[in-house]
Amino acid sequence: MKITTVVVDDDEVDRYVVKRKLGRRDEFGKVLEARSGQQFIDQVDQGLLAGEPENPLVLMDINMPGLNGFETVSALQARVEDGTLPSTLVVMMFTSSSNPSDRARAESLPIVAGYVVKPLDDTDVAEILRLYEAR
Repeated sequence: MKITTVVVDDDEVDRYVVKRKLGRRDEFGKVLEARSGQQFIDQVDQGLLAGEPENPLVLMDINMPGLNGFETVSALQARVEDGTLPSTLVVMMFTSSSNPSDRARAESLPIVAGYVVKPLDDTDVAEILRLYEAR
């Protein structure tokens, strides 16, 4: 089964790079996009992940206008806890922030499986796959 991925990032170029990099790997299927945390939450509430494999992957930027990545992850966690989203949802922070406090905060969130610093390269894609499979 191929991994359905959602890239939540306000930067169009970053979303494009992710789509291209993941598209080169057989393990990844559909790559969906959201330009903001709020847009993603709205899409989820409208059934974005309904009918997708039970363990979708979300690559979440941290620094976005409106809902930032951490706020968006909190909203996702609430939906996992209330059963709206599957507990097998895999979230990885995908960010330009190499700030140790951001990494520590991400690692403290139960729903977050990893932390990848932009720009995405082939080594990062392999690490995303490894972390995803470890969940």
